[in-house]
Amino acid sequence: MKLIERLTASFRAATLAPEGQVPPAAILWTDADGLWLPLLPALRAVCHWVYSFGKYHPETKTGPAIWLKCIVDRTLPEAPPAGETPILYLPHVRRQDLRAAGECPPHLQPLVELQYRGRVWHQSNGHDWTVRAFLVSDEGMGLDIAADRRTEEAMLRALPLLAEIDLSPLRGRRL
Repeated sequence: MKLIERLTASFRAATLAPEGQVPPAAILWTDADGLWLPLLPALRAVCHWVYSFGKYHPETKTGPAIWLKCIVDRTLPEAPPAGETPILYLPHVRRQDLRAAGECPPHLQPLVELQYRGRVWHQSNGHDWTVRAFLVSDEGMGLDIAADRRTEEAMLRALPLLAEIDLSPLRGRRL
């Protein structure tokens, strides 16, 4: 399976709600170090409802928190249609920044309430998905990747390539 396919499957799973519950208004994808940024163009090619936090640039579906909030509330023409859940990628934002509402930076405050109407995309242990965590976890790709700095750097450089190739032949091998 390709990384991009596994990511989209994980996002789809995060949008499911148990019977009798309302589906999440949005998926919040926090990325404290911005490690997933190189993957956004490939991800947006297959997952059309990925929006990111940053300076307003509608061509790349990027904007400030208030713009993202309008996307979720479907008050803008570029918002997804009803029935589609927007995925809000928040590079350089820690989940703890949103959780501490009273100390949340002003530029993120419009997103705080989405923790309750939406769902934060994270591992089953409650930690944010880092690139390495997703690649090694059985919930992600299930690869055996060395934990040294050089391997991590190489993995991050190769991330756009990893998104497009079938990684299943790498299972069961030490990388």
